[in-house]
Amino acid sequence: MTVFFDWDNKVTAGAQDGQSDHTGIVEKVETCIIYVAKGNSNDSCHINQYAVEYYEILGYGAPLYQEYPILNNLFLCKINFVIVK
Repeated sequence: MTVFFDWDNKVTAGAQDGQSDHTGIVEKVETCIIYVAKGNSNDSCHINQYAVEYYEILGYGAPLYQEYPILNNLFLCKINFVIVK
């Protein structure tokens, strides 16, 4: 699953603009915390943690498989989803 971020660039570009500025790969979801693999976190690869409703998360993208454990864990967090086919 992919997570899309809309950074709040107060210093350089202003407030969030509703456009995706960055992406990451969701490794897992545990108790409404996502663990995200990011390739350019401080010029290296890291696994970062975010609350599923973190204000700079624009949304999530995933293939619509019947069995997709990460999606099931996100549904338990009761966040709103828009399913696009």
